[in-house]
Amino acid sequence: MRYKYLLIDWDGCVIDSLNLWRKEIKKHLAVLGVEASNKEVVSKAMGKREAALNFGLDVDYKSFWGPIRKIVEREIANVPYLPEVEDTLKKLYENGHKMGVITSSARGVFNVGFKGRSVAKYFDATVTASDVKNLKPDPEAVNLLMSKLGASRDESLIIGDSPHDIGAGKNANVDTCLFYPKQNHSFYKYEDLLATEPTFLIEQFSDLLDVVGGGV
Repeated sequence: MRYKYLLIDWDGCVIDSLNLWRKEIKKHLAVLGVEASNKEVVSKAMGKREAALNFGLDVDYKSFWGPIRKIVEREIANVPYLPEVEDTLKKLYENGHKMGVITSSARGVFNVGFKGRSVAKYFDATVTASDVKNLKPDPEAVNLLMSKLGASRDESLIIGDSPHDIGAGKNANVDTCLFYPKQNHSFYKYEDLLATEPTFLIEQFSDLLDVVGGGV
């Protein structure tokens, strides 16, 4: 087995939730008097605690993110998996891989979208934004999840869909796999993702089976 421990991003990697986040952030910015493009929402807000500051808003963290999270929490449980995710996670689990979720979503929002999911039983540990001081690309979340899994760096792989995921893996000295499904093409440019120099790049989630190697 090439990689025993898999650290997997949640939004945009396991579930097709990026559009939901972008839509609600954009709507809330409009309420606050900011007309932001999709590109600006992705680059300045998604996965960032300092989103309000990035848009020049004198609004504290809770006031900015609270209304957005409230709406996302109502809808996140119904967001579908990305193609091939459910079957692939099942096979990885059956092959003996130990898996954990690493996400920049707050614990409350994540739990609503995670608990009760068919794939929840395949994960041994989770790390959310509520569990760390520094979000990706800082390595803190990666290091914490590895500690929870009892993982070694040379047997670990982080799988994510954004430059922040790849950056976090590199900063933690862990190999990286960039997942770039067609559903995420409007969020990140292929050239920008390639510039992060991931160890692997896949466009189908099932290709992860070839990347990580066979069972024990």
